[in-house]
Amino acid sequence: MREFIYFSPKGRTSGNFDDMMKAGRLDIAVNVIIAAFFLSKKRRKDVLFHLILNGPPDPPKHLEFDSREEIPFSKKD
Repeated sequence: MREFIYFSPKGRTSGNFDDMMKAGRLDIAVNVIIAAFFLSKKRRKDVLFHLILNGPPDPPKHLEFDSREEIPFSKKD
């Protein structure tokens, strides 16, 4: 099992924003999640990813993503 932890000291803890760059660089967090779960042509099966957001308005928030759960997602979407 591979575990990845991404801590964002300014990442917004609400979904009320228009621009991911201005929301504490959540665009970088999304790229890190994609890199953790995907290899060049397949999806990793043994990943636990922790996303910790410490920005306003309600810090901290801890989101956990587990590759063992059957959640349909793709690099294309």
